[in-house]
Amino acid sequence: MLVDVESRRPVDLLPDREASSLAAWLAKRPDIEIVCRDRAPFFAEGATAGAPQATQVADRWHLWHNLGGGR
Repeated sequence: MLVDVESRRPVDLLPDREASSLAAWLAKRPDIEIVCRDRAPFFAEGATAGAPQATQVADRWHLWHNLGGGR
């Protein structure tokens, strides 16, 4: 699920967890400046391929979760 973190509303639902699906979705939206994501390798690969202009940042939940030692 793709979410607009500013409005906290769902934007779209990808058909799978493949880097190519995310890259294709992002490539259609060249105005995206920031991609907020978890550390899954396919998210990094898809964001880099589909939105090379965007800055990638970690999402808040995963930052707190990792700081707290949870797995």
